[in-house]
Amino acid sequence: MNKKRKRFITIIVIIIIVALLLILKPDVSPHEVTQRKTITLYQTKINADKPFLVELALIEDIANGLEKINMTYAKNGEDIYTRVDGLLSVGTLKKDGKFYTIYHDNKTYKLNEDMDYSNDFILFDKSIADMNYSDFESGLAEIMGAQYSYEEIKKDDDIIRFYYNIYDGAFEYLEIKENIFEVVKCTNEVDEKLFEIPDNYAKEE
Repeated sequence: MNKKRKRFITIIVIIIIVALLLILKPDVSPHEVTQRKTITLYQTKINADKPFLVELALIEDIANGLEKINMTYAKNGEDIYTRVDGLLSVGTLKKDGKFYTIYHDNKTYKLNEDMDYSNDFILFDKSIADMNYSDFESGLAEIMGAQYSYEEIKKDDDIIRFYYNIYDGAFEYLEIKENIFEVVKCTNEVDEKLFEIPDNYAKEE
């Protein structure tokens, strides 16, 4: 086989490969694909008609070797539980229409009359599931040395970013008010005991 024939065959092979890539390319832009992740996340896992639990960790503390701050957010129907573990471990609970503050270090709790903070956190905002793709900005950003795709929305003058693994689309980081949290867990498997005040906790008057 002479050189001209080899070159001709090589060119034909390249043309076939390019043609296949064009044929197999999805009929949707990367920007549109990215915009679908957060809405889908809220429609299928977070704030859907089933329990969910999200555990977060403040990554600045991880990077600097300081004390790690862990946060837990859980919802089951109308019941909502949150917990922050840092220098102190403090939780909140919405149960049967009542609101409690739980002090895990002291094993005590307090009933908070006429207080509703259950919708303060973005994970409890049901309106995101009904947003349009045009409400989001999207792009790429680097976190902890790795690149992620993100979706960004503006809520109450705050910029909120949801970061996703560029390979499998997993929800891995959340940025609120320039604080970036690692998503340690995001699941619909929730222990119902989270929504109960432990029997050995005393009520503060």
